[in-house]
Parts: sequence; structure tokens; C-alpha cells
Amino acid sequence: MNRFTIPDEPIEGGTRRRVIDARAVRQEAMTIYWLLKEYEDTGMEPEEIKELLNSYHAVCKAHGVNVTI
Repeated sequence: MNRFTIPDEPIEGGTRRRVIDARAVRQEAMTIYWLLKEYEDTGMEPEEIKELLNSYHAVCKAHGVNVTI
């Protein structure tokens, strides 16, 4: 798994916090924002998406198509 955060560095007597690049954080936040917006625009609840995915897998399996998502 790729980290999105910067690990703290233990030092004698405490912990050193690393400096972050605010531009990189903003870019990641915007990526997450647009993905969330895409999801919300579907109007579907998480359970509905799981149901749709299960149906998709069943159809693929019935037709001999191997799908990994």
C-alpha cells in the first residue's frame, strides 16, 4: 500500500513531525473530491453498488469471463 501520510520520526525526548508539501496534499484532496462527486452523482447507496457488482460478477461468471475488481 502506498502511504498518503508522512510517518513521524522518533527522536530523543519526543517525536519529530515531517514537513508536508501542501500542494501535493491539495492535489490528493481534489482527486478524492472528484471521485466522491462521481459516486454521489450516481445517486446510489453503497448497498446498491455492492448488489450491482455482485450481479455483474454473476453475469460474467455465467458467460465464462474472469473478472477481478
